[in-house]
Amino acid sequence: MKLVAIIANAISARPLLTRWILAGPVALILAIVTMASMPFWLPEGPAKVDHLAFPIVLFPLIWTITVVYPCLADNLPRATLIMLGLTVMQAALVTSAFV
Repeated sequence: MKLVAIIANAISARPLLTRWILAGPVALILAIVTMASMPFWLPEGPAKVDHLAFPIVLFPLIWTITVVYPCLADNLPRATLIMLGLTVMQAALVTSAFV
């Protein structure tokens, strides 16, 4: 519990740096990992390519959402937790398919 408070205080102490990191490299990594995991949870269409085409088409929208969200978030520790949690969940989904 003490570690969580320390991390939350560090995030709140430097909001500009935190927003820059979340909206920059973390947003790009999250968008790429989400695009990589979408074929595993999207259903196949009649032509059996929808689960492959949709991630490519939706990538700009996913990236835009992940960039704008930390810029507009009022609670930066929560935004950090949500973005890192989503990244870990999507990465676990991708790695579980290859293990």
